[in-house]
Amino acid sequence: MSSIRENILKKRRLMFSTDVDYYYLTYNTLLVLDSFKKYGEKYLCDIRKLPFIADLISRHEVFESLRRCREGHTISSTEVNILSRSYSRCLVLRSEAAKVAFALERKKLLSLRGYGKSVRIDASLVASSDLKDFLSQDIWKNEKQRMDELKALVPRLSSIKFESLIESVYKDCGVTTWDF
Repeated sequence: MSSIRENILKKRRLMFSTDVDYYYLTYNTLLVLDSFKKYGEKYLCDIRKLPFIADLISRHEVFESLRRCREGHTISSTEVNILSRSYSRCLVLRSEAAKVAFALERKKLLSLRGYGKSVRIDASLVASSDLKDFLSQDIWKNEKQRMDELKALVPRLSSIKFESLIESVYKDCGVTTWDF
């Protein structure tokens, strides 16, 4: 059996439904933070971005629709619809992603910091050899590759504000969004 097929089968055993699956949110949270090299005192700005980034790196059709839009191509109504469904799905997942982040903090895998009355919470990975071994497996190759491509498409992705992410990924591609 091919290596790619084996990796896909392993992932399927980890996942149930990506719409409300805590395993999906957990490993994508870890992958995103690792990809940005957010360890120790280096923090990802605003964990509300996590489900949106996770959706972009996990769903080929969403990523490709964004890529075409960001490269200046006119995207079809089908592609706008794909991005719109992604936006709606991720809005629902924001609170679940926050629950995962707090659970990972209790497990001493993440460090979180907030800003007083602000809704913004930043996240950083706590360095551990087990975590680095887990994240270095070939099973995550596709997500890591797409993450590198996403960082090229959306400059300063780890440090931009949540609202800026929504604007550059969804609004600029024709998706109707809500103000926050």
